[in-house]
Amino acid sequence: MLIEYLKILLPVAVIFFAFLPPTALLLFAHRLRMQRKTPLTKDLLRPPGHSLRLVYDELREKIDMYLVMTIILPVTGLSAYLLWDQSKSEPIVTAVAISLAILFWELLLLWLMWKSVRKAHQIRVGLDGEMAVAEELNLLMLEGCRVFHDVPIEYGNIDHVVVSPSGVFAIETKTVTKLPEKGMNAKVSVDSKSNVIHFPNFDFKINLDQVETQVRCLTDFLSESTGDQIQVKPIIVIPGWYVERTFGQQKVRVINPALARQYLCTSTKKLNNEQIQRIVFQLNRICRDVEPSLKHKQETLS
Repeated sequence: MLIEYLKILLPVAVIFFAFLPPTALLLFAHRLRMQRKTPLTKDLLRPPGHSLRLVYDELREKIDMYLVMTIILPVTGLSAYLLWDQSKSEPIVTAVAISLAILFWELLLLWLMWKSVRKAHQIRVGLDGEMAVAEELNLLMLEGCRVFHDVPIEYGNIDHVVVSPSGVFAIETKTVTKLPEKGMNAKVSVDSKSNVIHFPNFDFKINLDQVETQVRCLTDFLSESTGDQIQVKPIIVIPGWYVERTFGQQKVRVINPALARQYLCTSTKKLNNEQIQRIVFQLNRICRDVEPSLKHKQETLS
């Protein structure tokens, strides 16, 4: 009789104590957090790679969920086997059926986790590239420029926007990993006629439609909101690669971020201080939308 009770209580206890402690801990931590409110009185500016960071965090949560499920699933299967009334079927039949079901779901979870891990790796590479480019662009503020990151527009977002006396520049980051055998001195060349970037192991076709759409959206927004005729110039930045100089007219200039000052801070001034202030005000307005983590609690208490 005792063994029969143990067969029932043991799997139930395993499942119960597997979920109860972490759930209770998370609820307790959330309650402590909600007892505080932020001292900040306004939203924050978007950091570099803000949109990618949100996607990356979601993928990390999915990966953690898949990992937990792959660990708990065998325990759940064993509990189901012990709780199954063996008098209704042969034990071997029950064991095989439960094992096949567990194997199917385990393989499915592993496949989903593998897809998420690969996508998270790609996003992480892109995020690192945007942060590296942002570090170079932020130095331009010493030259009197203003730099905004992850600027939201009608169709997506622009990685970086630089406002300088020389004009307004929409900067997209293209981060490409290197093959070990190519070494650190690998070069890329740009074909101005076909708008193709030649990497050592593949060619990247510049999506001119996407670039023109982004530039047009930002141009229209700044022109309408400031009352000035603003012309935004597109630039593609490739961090970590030596970009060979190309000749001829380029619809989209491709540079290494180390050369940003050379191309964005020229001696030709197209914007005066008043125009720059109006542009910065509008960009600050649309980019300052990152809520402090405790803002919701603050609004509830106020």
